[in-house]
Amino acid sequence: MKKILIFSLVLFCVSTIYAQNALEFFYKNDNFKTWFEDDSTLQNAAKKALQVVEFKQLLASQGVNFEKVQNFFHFIDFDNDGDRDLVFYGKINSQHYTIFFSKKDTTYSLTLLEKGIVIEANTPHQNNGLFFTLYNETCCGYYINTLTGYACINFRGVSYFNVTSRALLYKGTVFPSRQLASPVRFKTVKVSDLRIAPKVDAQQMIAGMHSWAGNSLGMYALNATGIILGEFRGQDNTFWYFVRMDNPAGIYIHSNRLTTLEEDIENPQDCFSYGWIKAETVEYFPR
Repeated sequence: MKKILIFSLVLFCVSTIYAQNALEFFYKNDNFKTWFEDDSTLQNAAKKALQVVEFKQLLASQGVNFEKVQNFFHFIDFDNDGDRDLVFYGKINSQHYTIFFSKKDTTYSLTLLEKGIVIEANTPHQNNGLFFTLYNETCCGYYINTLTGYACINFRGVSYFNVTSRALLYKGTVFPSRQLASPVRFKTVKVSDLRIAPKVDAQQMIAGMHSWAGNSLGMYALNATGIILGEFRGQDNTFWYFVRMDNPAGIYIHSNRLTTLEEDIENPQDCFSYGWIKAETVEYFPR
């Protein structure tokens, strides 16, 4: 008989409260700001970035002038080529943006324009460009937040950011009070529901009036895999794990909310997804 995954209290204590929000739970470090190289010439450089068509159009569409956002620019050599590129890192109205501009001679061109906040990054090093993770919290009737990893690539003198990973996080998902010090890899030993909270609720409407009832994000088949990031024991003594699930094609045996929403999520089977799973349905991989 297979052993159910049970951790000793020596390893960690069972959480009894939730974290306040996703940003609090996933935030790793403030290394991103150590890349900034600001000086007295920054404002003149930022004005040149305003001439980039895509950025100018973004400000116009939001009814925002340059003076309102000029303090969100920073010098940054994100590809370690010796040129001082630019990053715009701040809010345009209520939405936070992370926008990179690459310098060539005396002008700038757009390298990356994304919504979101940097939650972790590497520290500057002469042999490596910038890599970071961006958290974007959706709004306006959509239901999927994203965590996206980026790495700077320089190919034949041209620098760009390549997506290294992407994770889907259903809006309204709750979080344990803290992450485990050492995440644990597991597989399912029976059919398992991934839920937005550590409880079974067949009535909760988590995606608006026109969605099906229940707090399940999807049902996973036997031998689905993932990592355990946190834990919780419910009032009924049911033990739950907060997990990041791998999502290769074919692992779902029931309709999955993360792949049926009308949002710009390309190839969701290539993304991770987060949620809660009953401890009794999983088994850890021996180290």
